[in-house]
Amino acid sequence: MRVRGAWVVVPLLLSWGVAGAETIDALLQAFYGPDGLPDKSAAYTGEMADRYRDRATVGEQTPPGMRMQSRPLYQGDKEAVYATTLTDAATTEDWYTFLRFEQGRWKLAAVRRPLFDGAFWNIFRELEQRHRRSDDEAWALQNMRLTTQSDAELRRYFLDNRELLTTIASRLLAGQRDEAVRLTRQLFLAAAKLNARAGWVEIVIGGIGSRGVGFLFIPQGSHPPAMTPDRTILVEHLEGSWYLFRTL
Repeated sequence: MRVRGAWVVVPLLLSWGVAGAETIDALLQAFYGPDGLPDKSAAYTGEMADRYRDRATVGEQTPPGMRMQSRPLYQGDKEAVYATTLTDAATTEDWYTFLRFEQGRWKLAAVRRPLFDGAFWNIFRELEQRHRRSDDEAWALQNMRLTTQSDAELRRYFLDNRELLTTIASRLLAGQRDEAVRLTRQLFLAAAKLNARAGWVEIVIGGIGSRGVGFLFIPQGSHPPAMTPDRTILVEHLEGSWYLFRTL
């Protein structure tokens, strides 16, 4: 799948739905749909109200015909985080929506989308176009291809490789770092490390600086990081102790 763009933060907006139906699903359908929101002041809070009240919605900026599917990542009484995937035959876009319950209704507080900058894509295209690549260059290209995959593709990658991923986590927890590093490279993953303070294993697929994507192995008794618009924009349970994460 082709993923558009580069690491940026962009707002999205969906249709409001029928009167009195200000549920999260209705809000997302309005926000990511083609018709936009008729009353942004009622639908927005926080940075969305401060910065994006006068801008077109994501749905209004999206090419017609894209399919939309949303799924909850977290929902409490006053806060919620949802992931929304927009797809057509050539493109997949993953968006993460942070919502607050205020004044008797759910409102959009922040929207994030993980994208890579021009430097990343320049390196990627240069590696793709080379007729001959060193072993390190071939590895880097495979890693970059994996890094740019969609949430759905990374979930499939996890299922295809969970045995080796579990072995990596087990080796790190047992103090066998060299073997964990070898397996990490075998799977075209950038790094694997034990976070002793938090009690989990972090397997980084790839990224630039603090912005990245990967898998977390969180043993029983430890807890995954909270999602926030300014740092960890995705923590999605895969199975057992495993989670998919994205950071800004």
